[in-house]
Amino acid sequence: MSLVEHIAAQRTEHGAPHAVACRALGVAPSTFYERRGRPPPSTRP
Repeated sequence: MSLVEHIAAQRTEHGAPHAVACRALGVAPSTFYERRGRPPPSTRP
């Protein structure tokens, strides 16, 4: 599970706002929103 997925899951499972989960994990909320919009990384060898 990626960091973005983990933060999003906290809202779904516990009702924690994204900003609170980001603060607890030491991630800037802007980083969460930026990465959330990106496609997953390639798994090419």
